[in-house]
Amino acid sequence: MPSLSYAFATTVPENWVPLIPGPTDGRPDVVRLRRVPLQQPSREGPPVAVTGHSRLLDWRWRDDNLVELAFPEEEVPRAGARVLRRWQLARWTDGSVHLWLGSTRRAGTGELSSGLRYDTVQPR
Repeated sequence: MPSLSYAFATTVPENWVPLIPGPTDGRPDVVRLRRVPLQQPSREGPPVAVTGHSRLLDWRWRDDNLVELAFPEEEVPRAGARVLRRWQLARWTDGSVHLWLGSTRRAGTGELSSGLRYDTVQPR
């Protein structure tokens, strides 16, 4: 019989950022997506918050308080959205060069899974 190990929860990739739907204050019919940190189990003790590596969905601080990121749910299609940030370079008619950081939004590749599972038994 193979030896087995129990895992309370599996880990998720660090770039996985959950967006939780919730009502808007004063407007229960309007749903907004809010970014929340995912709690990753840790062998050292308390869970660790996974905050991701995104600059677009980065955590923002204002006056020592965390600013909540929330946007209308219709902004994110069911297939997801992919936002690319790229440097743009252009030359104007007078010969001057202009450089800026631009963003483009494209449709996602469909629904994906983080791989998060609870109460798993795996071979050692």
